[in-house]
Amino acid sequence: MDPFARALAFPFANGAACRMHLRLMLAPHRSLDALLARSLAPTLQEHGSLPCTHLRDNKASKQGRLTAQTIVSSGVVKILTISVYIPTHNRVDLLAAAVRSVLAQRYTDLELIVVDDASTDGTALFLESIVREDKRVRALRNESPRGAPASRNKAITQATGNFITGLDDDDTFEPQRLSALHDCWASYARHDIAVSCIYTQDVFLSGGKELFVTKKRGTVEFADLAEANHIGNQVFAPTSTFREAGLFDEKLPAWQDFEFFIRIVKRFGPARLLDMPLYRFDVTPSRDRISSKQDRVRAAYELVSNLHFPEDSRARQKLMLQVFSTFYGIKPTPKDLARFTALGFWPRGWVTLSKKMLWRL
Repeated sequence: MDPFARALAFPFANGAACRMHLRLMLAPHRSLDALLARSLAPTLQEHGSLPCTHLRDNKASKQGRLTAQTIVSSGVVKILTISVYIPTHNRVDLLAAAVRSVLAQRYTDLELIVVDDASTDGTALFLESIVREDKRVRALRNESPRGAPASRNKAITQATGNFITGLDDDDTFEPQRLSALHDCWASYARHDIAVSCIYTQDVFLSGGKELFVTKKRGTVEFADLAEANHIGNQVFAPTSTFREAGLFDEKLPAWQDFEFFIRIVKRFGPARLLDMPLYRFDVTPSRDRISSKQDRVRAAYELVSNLHFPEDSRARQKLMLQVFSTFYGIKPTPKDLARFTALGFWPRGWVTLSKKMLWRL
């Protein structure tokens, strides 16, 4: 997957989510109703018993989303098609597992779009065989490498599903992922709760071993994304939301996923968590890690901060701290500290950046 997205994921150990993941693994055929209800309980308790007139009047939140009338009819959830896209480049060995995890979903009304970004390692032959075996798979190809954002956009523009979500070619889905996401959206729609997109907890792996399960917050607003990418690297939403948000920015040198999520939340309202570990996130070290490409990260910060937080100095400071996460290994300079200080008086942020500057001295 895009290593920039990994660096912005901010994982934390979550004991409750680990226990839920164990239940999912031990009882793979158990109904999702109880686990889904438990995950949604805090939000539904807050909104479900009250008339959400303030949400009905929120045009920004309703624009681009499937409403209760669309997804629920006479109390029965309609089955809608979900598109899943996978961009890939010269990783056919990893791609096979990703593809299998999608085709093994218990939610079967899906289409899988794999975009081969000019691979030369046998990916084309593998996709030809998969397309013959399963009519739900579509294979697209770039004749020359265009990068992950362009490949994602190609899939999104050609997707036919009502909903859409992504998968990186080195990650996998849990078998319940699409069913749970579909049912979660239906619950929000039934209770008229504003939501732009849904994200889940992730199971982090390295070298084939499970490390931990993330502990993400339940709701992410626009302002929250200045301090961290609390969403992760994949979201689930109506396909129209992805298109109307403007797709992934192919010109950004880094942070393409992160910036796209900012636009979705900024335009369509809060992102909400389905508190179940349904995405297996492989962080095994690889050659394409970007720890030495600090110019791209710094350039992305300038572009994202100027575009989304031009007048918000504190938000720009919070965003700057993300540049110096331990993943990137970018050490702040005295010039960085001076720029940070010029944005405004924030003692806690100043101390944090100063410690990072002194790190490894």
